[in-house]
Amino acid sequence: MNWNWLAFAVMIMATVASSAIEARPAVSLAANIHDQFKFIPTGRPPHVPTTSTVVRNQPFGLYLFVMRPSIKSGEADVSWSALLRKPDGSTVELSKDIIGVRGKCRSNEFFCSQSYFTVTLDEDEPLGDYTLEVVVHDRNEPKAIERSIKFRLSEPAYDSGTMTSSELSRYLMTYYREPHPERFFAALRGFFALEPELRRKRNAFPELFLSGFAAILRNNPQLREPLVEMAAALEEDVFKQYVALLLNAAGVDPDKEKKLKIDPVTRLFLEKVGNENPLNPVATVKEPRDLDLLWMEFFTGGRREPLLKIVNELKRREIMTAEQVRERGNELTAEERRKFGNFLLTAAAFRSLTANAASHPLVFFYLEGMLSRRELADPAATALVRSALAKAGERSRIRQQKNSAAVKTEALKISEEGK
Repeated sequence: MNWNWLAFAVMIMATVASSAIEARPAVSLAANIHDQFKFIPTGRPPHVPTTSTVVRNQPFGLYLFVMRPSIKSGEADVSWSALLRKPDGSTVELSKDIIGVRGKCRSNEFFCSQSYFTVTLDEDEPLGDYTLEVVVHDRNEPKAIERSIKFRLSEPAYDSGTMTSSELSRYLMTYYREPHPERFFAALRGFFALEPELRRKRNAFPELFLSGFAAILRNNPQLREPLVEMAAALEEDVFKQYVALLLNAAGVDPDKEKKLKIDPVTRLFLEKVGNENPLNPVATVKEPRDLDLLWMEFFTGGRREPLLKIVNELKRREIMTAEQVRERGNELTAEERRKFGNFLLTAAAFRSLTANAASHPLVFFYLEGMLSRRELADPAATALVRSALAKAGERSRIRQQKNSAAVKTEALKISEEGK
């Protein structure tokens, strides 16, 4: 995986002396590329992880990135055609003159094509090297350029290890930046190893981890069959039950998925799940745990939608503090309990937005975009988002200073040791 592709592409295009249009195709497993280009402010760097290898039945995106389109009357008009060349030399036409960049823009912006492809290569397609060949037309010039990129269709090679708890947390919390479906089973084994300890804790919340796995599984149907095979080898029924929840959340119907050889115990659990699966995406926030589930949905996909649901919780204006609750004691009414619950949700949403905006630039950029486009009609929510960004920026600055000081200290220590 080439995680720095986008920065590299921007650097290359920026150094080209010509002012003519430039374009680069890319292959990516990321689920949020269009959200980034649509919702983060101009000038903020999107993060586009690319890949050079895919496996059968794995959906992946084919994208085109464009820079310096010519502008007429303040508008660009770029289209593109795409051809997929297989290892045996045969070709498939993916598109003919579809929209690339069209509408009002500035020529120095960096664009993702408004049209893109989600492709899945099944068992009928040959293994080997594929080439995406594109022709980009700048209709305002007029000018056409040809570009291509290679990628390989390979047999899956899943990580056979078991993640530690820290590796598991990093895997799930940064999946949107580093999508590694081939490490899914190492992560799941890490969760199974951690699960007995979670079960002993008073506020155990295994659904949080499982919701992350469910989100990955939904976007990677190629993982279903090896997951079923894994379930058959599991000894504890509770783990088989977890697998059943994952399969259900991914949309697996045991009566329709005849190809999946689900073992009897897992099948029984799967048939009992029904529609009330705790791993389904959160539609409405009812308690603080729902905020955690929305964050996990964000971390594993990077889309703006779950973040917007969290921001919307800032609109709960009712204030009933813990001190007021203690003062009321046994006289606390149902309405006051409701107000206190709303107050806790608002406070939890604000704290989590502040913390994650400091740790995840994409959260910061999405929130900036909401403010710059004046999407938050509610004045209180707008003020809280501004406050969260200010606090997050300060935390990020302090962290950078500490990291810089630590690097200098380590360098000084090495220097002293070398004397």
